[in-house]
Amino acid sequence: MTGIPTVPCPPHYPTRGVYCVEQAVFDRIVAQRAAAAAAAASSTGMPTRQVVQGRYVQVGAFAVPTNAQRTIARLQAQGLPPNRQRVRQRGRTLELILAGPFDNTADLRAALHTARAMGFHDAYVR
Repeated sequence: MTGIPTVPCPPHYPTRGVYCVEQAVFDRIVAQRAAAAAAAASSTGMPTRQVVQGRYVQVGAFAVPTNAQRTIARLQAQGLPPNRQRVRQRGRTLELILAGPFDNTADLRAALHTARAMGFHDAYVR
């Protein structure tokens, strides 16, 4: 995470491969990603979907439904609320597996750290 100011992670966070950032920086990154996602959706001509209030952590995108279901079970076992969204991309259907929604930044950050600690190192906030 070059160029992003980091702070020491709290002791209960997994520290292997996880970076902690200042709250203001984290909030700015979340806002930038949301704006980029909205711009991408509007530029593709696809209708924007109404989203439940709150933010999500995208854990993965799966072409094989069994793998998506396994991931949902793993999220549930860790106490994260699973969510599924089907999208069509390049002629195939993918299942996006998300954790959330989370209404506050602290819960969102904790979910992101949990997902990464579970081995989903590419998990991100959306």
